[in-house]
Amino acid sequence: MTAMISVKNQLPASALSFLDMKAQRIKALAMEWSKNTVAIGRELKQARDRFPIVNSNHRPGWHDWIRKETGLSAEHAIRFIRIAERFGQRAAASGLSWKVLDFLSRDTTPAEATNAVLDLAMRGDKITPSRAREIAREHLPTRAEAIKLARETGRLVTARDGFMYSGASEDEMAAYSLRRTVVFGIERAFNHIADCDWSPKEWVARAEDHWVSDLNLGKLDAAIDFLTKLRPLLEKRQKVVRP
Repeated sequence: MTAMISVKNQLPASALSFLDMKAQRIKALAMEWSKNTVAIGRELKQARDRFPIVNSNHRPGWHDWIRKETGLSAEHAIRFIRIAERFGQRAAASGLSWKVLDFLSRDTTPAEATNAVLDLAMRGDKITPSRAREIAREHLPTRAEAIKLARETGRLVTARDGFMYSGASEDEMAAYSLRRTVVFGIERAFNHIADCDWSPKEWVARAEDHWVSDLNLGKLDAAIDFLTKLRPLLEKRQKVVRP
């Protein structure tokens, strides 16, 4: 009842009594939570709905109640509820494990794959998490199909190869890849220099003659000039992205 202290002024006595009953029920079901996934999700949903929505889907006191009265995290509880809402008794009858049901309930899992897994399970097939992922991959679009779908919907689309595509053209993706390579390449270079334990004198002393004989000192000057100009620009940019 410890969580009730934080919500007792927000809810009527009847709701507090109802929530206490739900907490006890959820704890009992959690003793075999893999078997009782849908039942736990249903109980959590009924408890959640007793907390009024305030400020665009925010339910004050709900997350505290979950943690203190059931021992679950808010994220875990939301996943239980999602499974119960999407599959209901069909999931309960399938005998699928919580891990498989959690995977099937995700927005990134194709509906066709979810139906295929549930149908196989209902016929008695044993479905492991790895097999569920394999079936899901078979129902994902090819790379070309994912790019086309992303262009049509304006959303990132996961393809069969495991990558997400934005719908950018080949030229746009190549340009982005080059931009990323240059930016992170320069970052790695100055990180490597900063992390070096040698002084410039030690670096020169430890280098073989043929390693440094052909080094272009003009490029070294250009690099020093680049980094000198880079510092104030980065400071200005970081103030914008990290106010």
